[in-house]
This record gives sequence, structure tokens and C-alpha cells, in this order.
Amino acid sequence: KPLTIIRAMHPNRRPPGPTQPIRSRLEQAAGAAVMGEEVGLAKAVEVKIASGESLTTTAQFEAFINRRALDIVQPDAQQIGITQFDQVTRKAEKAGILCVPHCPWSALAIAAHVNLLAAERNGVMVEYPAPGLYGDNGPVGNQALLIHLQKLVEKPIQLKDGFLQLPTLPGLGVGGFV
Repeated sequence: KPLTIIRAMHPNRRPPGPTQPIRSRLEQAAGAAVMGEEVGLAKAVEVKIASGESLTTTAQFEAFINRRALDIVQPDAQQIGITQFDQVTRKAEKAGILCVPHCPWSALAIAAHVNLLAAERNGVMVEYPAPGLYGDNGPVGNQALLIHLQKLVEKPIQLKDGFLQLPTLPGLGVGGFV
């Protein structure tokens, strides 16, 4: 059960305040299809509950937002589009829910999410691709990660001191395709 796991992993943990970084969250705790369990988890534990990467419409997110089943929504603009992403983020903001987009994809997806979050008040970070995502932490996985994050575009978004820098170029800010 997710509740047992959360309590074992985070005993007596206090949640971060509104200006403190999110140091811990549980993503897809009970699965998007099991909203009742998500509601119970969000109320029962201090660890932030995040979900939504598999939701594809504003209406699906509204069910979680209206019931306060999540502490963090994770829309993915590649799946729901920019208009619905904006709608979800604004509804979450009105409900006091943070937005951390699901984005383990590519330089273009990261650029889209970073630009979208720059226009939102409740977007605090973007899920960033990790080498393990590509199935190999050796030369093959590292090369795949390099291609997806650096070589796909002319001007990849820069990571500085752990923070993605807002692009300054027009459009998504990453230049043309190489």
C-alpha cells in the first residue's frame, strides 16, 4: 500500500513551506485511475503527492484539483497541448496546488515547459531527463541523453547551478534544428 511505503520512507517529515524547495515528493502514488486513494494519501501524509503525467485532458485534472487529491500537478504539454496545459496550471494555482510538469523527453519538450512555466506563478520546477531514462548509464545511454538534450537544437537551454535558465531567443528559444 502506498501509505505504508510513504510512512516508512519519510517518518516524521515536515512539509516544505511555500518558499522552501520541494525536497521530497511521491509521484503517481496510487495511479491516476485511483483518485480515491490519492485523496486519502494527500490528507494522510506530509510528503507532497504528485500525479498527472498520464492525464490528457483538463477535465481529468479538474477531478483531482477539485478534490484536492494532489499537492503537485504534473501536466505534460506534449500530451495535453499548450492551451490545456495553461488551463490546468491556472486551475491548480487557484486551488493552491503546485505545478511540476512531467518532462523526461527532449530539449524541445524542456524548452516548451520552461517557457510555459515562466508565465505561471505556481510552476516551481520541471522534471528533467536523467541518464537512466535511456536504459543505459554507459556510453550508449549518455550519448542518447546528449543527443536529446544538446544536439537536437542549436541553442539548448542551459543548466546553471541546478537551475534551467530561461531562453532569450524567440519561439521556444532553442534556435533552429541542427
